[in-house]
Amino acid sequence: LSELKKNFALRSPQLMQAVVEAYAERPAVGRRAHRIVTDAASGRRSQQLLERFDILTYRELWAEVRGLASLWQHDDDLRVRAGDLVAILGYGSVGFVMTDLACLHVGAVSVPLQNNAPMATLQSIVREAEPRCVAASIEALDEAVEMIVGGYAPPSLVVLDYCADDDDQRERFERAATALAAAGVKIQLLALGEACALGK
Repeated sequence: LSELKKNFALRSPQLMQAVVEAYAERPAVGRRAHRIVTDAASGRRSQQLLERFDILTYRELWAEVRGLASLWQHDDDLRVRAGDLVAILGYGSVGFVMTDLACLHVGAVSVPLQNNAPMATLQSIVREAEPRCVAASIEALDEAVEMIVGGYAPPSLVVLDYCADDDDQRERFERAATALAAAGVKIQLLALGEACALGK
């Protein structure tokens, strides 16, 4: 990497690829491991956090980042190009990092939004910025939908850190789709994992 550091002519994707190749099997990011448990009384499924972390290597992280970046580059409807804005509403997480790195890969500008900002402020920001994509953590999905309905609707809403096996999360995802459709908002609602897979 010492030679790469001297070569400032490298574009961001090239530099990122070089770093990944150099550290391919080293740990890059981690998230709290979990298992799905079923409540005996209600039958509802939820995540139970475990006392360990699931680790992604640089190679594994880069594969997901490139998947999302490729979707943005090759899907005309969901296009995100250099200079476009991507608004991110959520908390620091692996999904947040993946989305931010995908922005860097395509030359887009990530715009982190404050989770505790008044809704009128968030709606004003997206109306002015007109992002090509909004990414929101599953915990902030209700707020993201309200922001889009009352502000500006980009081509896609990508949901971060979503687990379809968790009943609460699945219902929140379905509620978001219903609310967007009821408001007449034409937008593609995607889980981050689905978006990354579509681009691979």
